[in-house]
Amino acid sequence: MTHEGAYSAVVERLFMETPCAGALVGPECVIGEAVDRLTGTHVRVHLQVHQGHVAQARYQVRGCPYTIAALAFLVPAWVGSPVASLQVSADQLHRILDAPADRRGRFLLIEDALRAAVGACTGIT
Repeated sequence: MTHEGAYSAVVERLFMETPCAGALVGPECVIGEAVDRLTGTHVRVHLQVHQGHVAQARYQVRGCPYTIAALAFLVPAWVGSPVASLQVSADQLHRILDAPADRRGRFLLIEDALRAAVGACTGIT
């Protein structure tokens, strides 16, 4: 972090812009969800999958600015990707967002939500 209590410019921008925030419903759409009851963090990943690739991706989140920024960074990049290639790297997010060590668990929660969404894709063409 730049200094105590300050967010990096990347976190501030992503937190304010929140690209791909929202929900998806309809054919070929799946949801993966993860909750940390201790912190109150709640992550939902929405994927619309067509022929094994992500046609659209969205997210819903209740969490800290780092969690929101991480999803705003990750989710737009998933569009067009093969579902099987989707991943979250807590270490990479930690570096890109200049996040404090105590936020790593939030990034792992995003990984859990993505894993649940990918698992829900079974049977979708």
